[in-house]
Amino acid sequence: MRIDLERALEEVAARGRAQARPVPTDGLLRRVHRRRATRTVTSSVAGVGAVGLLAVGGIGLLSPAPVAPPATQAPVAPSPEPSASEEPVASTEVLPGWEPGAAPCGVRFELEPVDSPGLELLGGVTVGALAEEDGLYRVGVGEELLHPAVTAYPETPGEPGGALASLHTYLVDEAGTIALWDPPTEELGSEATNGSGAFNIAGLRDAVDCRTGQPLLGTYRAFSVASPGTGLPDQDEPGIEIVELEPVTFGADAGPADPHRTVSALPRCGDDASSALEAVGDPDFRAELDVGLLVDPVSVAGVHLPVTLRRTDTLDGVPLTGYAPQSVRAILVDDEGRVRTTMEPAYRSAEPLHTAPGDAVQTSLYQWFTCLGGPEAAGLAPQPGEVMDLYVYDQVRATAVYGTRVTATVLGGPYPVTLTDW
Repeated sequence: MRIDLERALEEVAARGRAQARPVPTDGLLRRVHRRRATRTVTSSVAGVGAVGLLAVGGIGLLSPAPVAPPATQAPVAPSPEPSASEEPVASTEVLPGWEPGAAPCGVRFELEPVDSPGLELLGGVTVGALAEEDGLYRVGVGEELLHPAVTAYPETPGEPGGALASLHTYLVDEAGTIALWDPPTEELGSEATNGSGAFNIAGLRDAVDCRTGQPLLGTYRAFSVASPGTGLPDQDEPGIEIVELEPVTFGADAGPADPHRTVSALPRCGDDASSALEAVGDPDFRAELDVGLLVDPVSVAGVHLPVTLRRTDTLDGVPLTGYAPQSVRAILVDDEGRVRTTMEPAYRSAEPLHTAPGDAVQTSLYQWFTCLGGPEAAGLAPQPGEVMDLYVYDQVRATAVYGTRVTATVLGGPYPVTLTDW
């Protein structure tokens, strides 16, 4: 599934302007332990500076500072297997005139995933290029640029989160060495070429190895590190959150899309819910929530709960492979049959997905109950005291055993919920 990047960024920015207030927590699950990869990768993350404070979901974040030096490489656990049949190899020669970056570029990444009790990092690295028609960044039209799109949220929507001094994303090669991270670059602020006055999103990076200047090739493990301090974070430092994201592959064909399978667009706030639910039909994954954790009432801010995705016998029983979702999304439906929520951007994790009918995948549901959009969404933001039906509703990108790309559907519910104040 290709995410509408510009719309997703607008929604994140709108949420960031909202003021988070404490929410009653009796009976709520404050910590949801996502299944994290337990592989250990090595490196010494040093010199993590930061400038510019940004408030996102009640959490203070600082944007990254410049960086990047080469260092010796040692073998570590291999990256998760990509969907491509052949793995391209990046050149290790330094381009003439290229000056390798200062640390942490070229050093080894030694941090393991850590689940903070107050933070939730969601996102991933997108790859694309500037479109010829307007000069704006488009995902999937090339591999010249990348964008580390990771956001820090409270562990549960609406709850307060810890203050951060730094949030950085790193690409790590198969030897465990940092090949790229996300300080600001000259790509910031470029304007559209069609006279529209639009500007590119902040944080675009040239997709080149910071050690050599060569284009990134092959598969890189991706990590995001959020820390309350600006220096080298300690593995056990309180408040730190380290997440392994979906690996990023350059120079490989992901395979053709299944020409016999179409998936409807995700519903927007204000849409008719029955049309959206009918479009799913028999889902590829049934979402199962522990109703004992879905307490009544539920915060009007949103929800974060464990969820099980169980494969059904669709797709003629063909096994699916890929990467499990970091979290799945949901919609609220009122008694008039209208969708009352805007769906969050969705990203995949580093955990391999291998399913046949009946197999289960453990992940989480993370959804803010916001309502953003056009005129049809006006006045539809969920309010305290309303009773609605919650449906787990999502799509999961995967690869079928015969090599075609598939967008699998996810559905669960309805789960009646009564909304309470933050």
